[in-house]
Amino acid sequence: MTAGAIPLTANYLAKTVVGDGGYAFAYSDGVSTGCLDATALCTTGTTAAATALNSATVYGSGIGFNLNQAMAVGAASPPIDAFTATGLGLSYTLSSLPAQGVRIAIDSSGTVFCAVLSSASGSVAWAKFNSKCWDDSGTFLAGAPTGSTHIEFQVPAVAAPTPFNFCVDAVGFASTITAPDAGATASCNGNACCEPSGGPDANGDGEFTCYTFKQGTVNNKTFCGYQGSEAGGPGGSGACQAGVLDYNDTVPNIAGNSGYFAAFPSGSFGQGTYCGMCVNVTYGGQTLLGTIVDECATCGDSAEHIDLSANLARALGIGVGGVIGNPTGVTWKAVACPITSHIMAVWNNGNAAGGQVYFQNVVFPVKSVSGASQSNGIWSTISNGSTHTLTDMLGHTVTAAIVTGDIGVQFPATCP
Repeated sequence: MTAGAIPLTANYLAKTVVGDGGYAFAYSDGVSTGCLDATALCTTGTTAAATALNSATVYGSGIGFNLNQAMAVGAASPPIDAFTATGLGLSYTLSSLPAQGVRIAIDSSGTVFCAVLSSASGSVAWAKFNSKCWDDSGTFLAGAPTGSTHIEFQVPAVAAPTPFNFCVDAVGFASTITAPDAGATASCNGNACCEPSGGPDANGDGEFTCYTFKQGTVNNKTFCGYQGSEAGGPGGSGACQAGVLDYNDTVPNIAGNSGYFAAFPSGSFGQGTYCGMCVNVTYGGQTLLGTIVDECATCGDSAEHIDLSANLARALGIGVGGVIGNPTGVTWKAVACPITSHIMAVWNNGNAAGGQVYFQNVVFPVKSVSGASQSNGIWSTISNGSTHTLTDMLGHTVTAAIVTGDIGVQFPATCP
């Protein structure tokens, strides 16, 4: 386990790694197990089965280390002091990514913020850390955390007891945000990820505007059936249209950050063909992952145009300076969504009797459904509980009974 791992001296992590030095530790929910190697930042154990009834107490296992703690002299345990984080986020390298996945976490003035890792190495921007990162329903970090005491690598409990075994080979405060956890597709949970050749993309000098629910959605529901919510943003205009950054829109059932989504113009959108498709959007030297949830309200039919949510635009560095309009220099590419959970079935208007379903939280967009037809992103003639075969845009197939919410299957992230 220890080959290449960060070394420990009697469980102590040297300040030459990150922070001012501190003791490493293992923890668990009391039902899951987990051990820390005394000589290296490595762990092995098994997470217990999590169910709807015990999810509050069965949360998994993990390892971490304190950021500002002196090495002990004698039996007394030195106090754990606060440390001020720096940089743009956290960078990391793990020896492997466990089947359950891993979250990286850091506290800020008493609140723990975490981010779900989509690959065994990469970097995570501060803006992607959420106080409830398992569904991003909490608050996001606005910048580098303050008053931090520790960093953790959390292994969440899943539906069945699952072993894990990995080392932390590197960790630090990132001066740049590199591809894997900024949304690139070098790997999906340790496996090769597919970059589909189908679907719109812009590899040249594309342009964009910013997108909010105020531009045309009814009750914050997108063309693809994502029922969003809207709150106040930080304000400002930057490279977006004036006033757009005053909004903070989020949607459920997408990969990664719930505020990172996008819309295609009518000519590329294909009347819902690409609902749920993930795209790596690159601008200003940074790449982030977004999910297509709507048709552009105002961007016309230019194949080189994309609309970005205000949150995604801000995370890409938009909002600094006084340029307002349609900035150029953006590129995007269709990729597999880094999703390990199941496809979600959402009935149109919440009415199962209507037989109309949106499929969300997909690795690749749904291309066909046996016994059903698609119009405007909605799949029709589906009875509650009826069994159908879903085919994605690459030809993968899965079969499931269509019920409200989790239907128990997911497309693979690899190319067929």
